[in-house]
Amino acid sequence: MKIVAFFSLSFLLLSCQDDTSCCINIDVGVDFMVKSEDGADLLNPASPDAFSEDDIWLYYLTDGEPERYYKGNLDAAKGFSIYPDESLDAHVIRVFPNTAESEEFPVTYIQWDEEGNNIDTLRCEFQRTENSLICTRVWFNGELKRSPTITKMVFEVIK
Repeated sequence: MKIVAFFSLSFLLLSCQDDTSCCINIDVGVDFMVKSEDGADLLNPASPDAFSEDDIWLYYLTDGEPERYYKGNLDAAKGFSIYPDESLDAHVIRVFPNTAESEEFPVTYIQWDEEGNNIDTLRCEFQRTENSLICTRVWFNGELKRSPTITKMVFEVIK
């Protein structure tokens, strides 16, 4: 019986492989609040001046061409989600930005209205490894909003 156990254990140990691709870390979401100059939460659907999720669109700039983002099979089909954050007492938009490897700092345009009269620019820097993709810096309309030295993960935008 000991011999059978020995061979079984030996077989299991020899069949194990070092799987370095077991763990994948993707951390690219960019979270921010949008408020009016008087402090109104412009992402709260109860606010009279709130942006409508139906009107918001993301455009990814790739090879100089903006392309409207829509993936109907995803939970965030339009590349963003809006959620209430009780700790901030505000609604927050989480944008899943352009991650194109062909761009040094991929650009995402956020179009807030259907007419295209209100557009902001989100630019990101990514740390890429074999098993990870991490957004390390975020610029909103050219202003650095998140970096390794800025610990605040949710920033505020005034519109």
